[in-house]
Amino acid sequence: GLALRGRVASLDLDAWRAIAREGGQNGSGLPLREVQLTGDQMIFAGRRFHGLTVLAQPVGRLWNIRLAGKEAQGEIQYEPARGDAGDRLQARLARLALPEADPSGSGPAPAAGELPRHMEFDIRDLSYAGHALGAFQAHLESDRGGYRGSRLSLEAPAASLSANGWLSGNP
Repeated sequence: GLALRGRVASLDLDAWRAIAREGGQNGSGLPLREVQLTGDQMIFAGRRFHGLTVLAQPVGRLWNIRLAGKEAQGEIQYEPARGDAGDRLQARLARLALPEADPSGSGPAPAAGELPRHMEFDIRDLSYAGHALGAFQAHLESDRGGYRGSRLSLEAPAASLSANGWLSGNP
């Protein structure tokens, strides 16, 4: 298999996501056995992440992905769809500091149809645009064009929120 390693000043993951969506799905390319990239800045979902190292390795059908950087630290496991089971993403992060969307970024956040069917998040330290939010947990299942959320919780020193519900990108 192919191993891809390197350091880049800037990497636009939104652009690569668009390329993969348009053509990289037929399985005719070389199988990747490892991707290890460090970027001074990486753009994903229209957001700029700085000093990020991504190490991705397949283990059978799963992809184990480690993130280490200023805004993100932790592990993600991704399993592609198999039959009717749908794809699955599980993120266990010590830290995720989401910057505000960059208007000069190349693309919007992924559309609902591009997101995994099953998603689980366990983030010990979540912040958005410099505002600390606390620990976040969620289990999301694709359902009727949106996501059914269970075990949604946000725990901050001053307050906590726990809920189940329906998430949709349409008002």
